[in-house]
Amino acid sequence: VILAAQVRAVTGGRVTSIQVDTSRYAGPSFAPGWLPEDVQAGFIAPMEPVMLDGGRADPTQENSTRSPTPALQAARELGSKLGVSAVSQGTAPKNAQVLGEVKSPTVQDMVEMTLQHSDNVLAEALGRELAIATGNEPSFAGVVKATREVLQRNGIRVDGMSMVDGSGLSLNDRIPPEVLGSLMVAANAPAGPEGGLPEKSAKLRSLLPGLPVAG
Repeated sequence: VILAAQVRAVTGGRVTSIQVDTSRYAGPSFAPGWLPEDVQAGFIAPMEPVMLDGGRADPTQENSTRSPTPALQAARELGSKLGVSAVSQGTAPKNAQVLGEVKSPTVQDMVEMTLQHSDNVLAEALGRELAIATGNEPSFAGVVKATREVLQRNGIRVDGMSMVDGSGLSLNDRIPPEVLGSLMVAANAPAGPEGGLPEKSAKLRSLLPGLPVAG
């Protein structure tokens, strides 16, 4: 609604077609070990860089059926607000005029939402942003490479860890308990006498608000 209002204000409502650009991500949109029925069940959507409400048919329901074409779904929704039915995929030209924009929550807020709601789509999106930030390809393979590199760089051993996606939804993922345990120990490390945290612990501290509390 906000984006549509911005575009309408700039264009005077003179919009005849909408194209959605999905070139920010690379590679397949569906990971090995994902089940097609998980889209219908609401656990995942094909990973595309443009989505509305994570591709959910009903944004008020966490596990609502997801769209098999979330980018086009988002474009069609924008089109419906602007009275445009001509919607397709395309590539935005360089230096194109910006007609409107919306911004995401902070990474910390998204991490908390991912953990609290076990949101696989948001986990995969964060994984791709990690890949981009570390110079890796924004694909499933790039997410796995970036994740391993960042963990190892921060002293977390990844022996025996086998990943094919960033959410853990794939039936092919194998994460040893030692890896997860090492992360939790680092995230929960006590502050020093002067209140400071080790660098690794400071980086992981923002995980804690999203974790479940026993009892």
